[in-house]
Parts: sequence; C-alpha cells; structure tokens
Amino acid sequence: MKATGSQHLADALRNNK
Repeated sequence: MKATGSQHLADALRNNK
C-alpha cells in the first residue's frame, strides 16, 4: 500500500511538470 502512495506522488509531480 505504501508503494502505491509513492507512485501516486511521483505521478502527480510528473504531471505538474
């Protein structure tokens, strides 16, 4: 479950860029 949260954050950051 923790890995999912990490991926979600990375995805959001990549989308923001």
